[in-house]
Amino acid sequence: MNRWFPMLAVALALVFAAGDCRSQDVQGLTQKAQAGDAEAQFNLGRCYFYGEGVEKDPVKAVEWWRKADEQDLPEAKYALGRCYELGEGVEKNFTLALEWYQKGAEQGDPYAQRYLGMCYMKGRCVEKDVTQAFKWFEKAAEQGDVTTQILLGGYYMDGEGVEKNPAKAVEWYTKAAKQGHVDAQFILGTCYMEGKGVEIDFSQSAKWFRKAAEQGKALAQVLLGLYYMKGYGVEKAPIQASEWFRKAAEQGDPWGQYYLGWCYRNGEGVEKDLTKAFELFRKAAELGVEGAQKALDEISADPK
Repeated sequence: MNRWFPMLAVALALVFAAGDCRSQDVQGLTQKAQAGDAEAQFNLGRCYFYGEGVEKDPVKAVEWWRKADEQDLPEAKYALGRCYELGEGVEKNFTLALEWYQKGAEQGDPYAQRYLGMCYMKGRCVEKDVTQAFKWFEKAAEQGDVTTQILLGGYYMDGEGVEKNPAKAVEWYTKAAKQGHVDAQFILGTCYMEGKGVEIDFSQSAKWFRKAAEQGKALAQVLLGLYYMKGYGVEKAPIQASEWFRKAAEQGDPWGQYYLGWCYRNGEGVEKDLTKAFELFRKAAELGVEGAQKALDEISADPK
């Protein structure tokens, strides 16, 4: 699909918006649920679904979500839809999944809206209808559903199912990035770097790469390191460059290893150390980084 979206598998995973059961008093939650508290019923279902604080039991999860649905809780409809789609706690049934998504979406649940949009986008249990898909995607995104905001950004950037509109893609990426989503921040930094949907602006690019890098995004750390090394959008600072390369290298990122090796080889931002450079280039070469083997050969030929 979209080259920006290795995260789509995560985006389309089973995600519920309720709180973390591990931090809750499950006994107290059960009492509230038994007393008819719809939110407690939904959260208790979530506990059983994930096995958090109780033994995992998708059937019981479905039972509690049905009770929450009887009180018309929108997110319970979404949860039931996912269960029918995945065959968790119930027999897999895409038609019923679609029906539950439709009910939840019409009540304004953003997750149900997103999944209903995907059903229309893929023609799953319903005739493919891109117009309907985007209708529901935009409803979810306008409610702040960050996954859908990124999804829409990808569709508009690539022109998939809609007229290509990089500027609109950037609008959606920005909304998601401002919510702190690391992948959106990285994508937005790349848009400013390459001039996609916006004018090239290395200062803005560095700003968003920094936000993603601070959240541990290895490739953002590498690119921010290169900005510091070259003085793109930031004041040139080899020491900071090497620090960002190191953070990426410590995560096993091959480009972080390569550029940190380059720093050690040339004494840029760190004290020159060919032994460390050689080891880093070796790791990068094993992971297929172009140029790493050449750097190894050069050190071997002239180890000075």
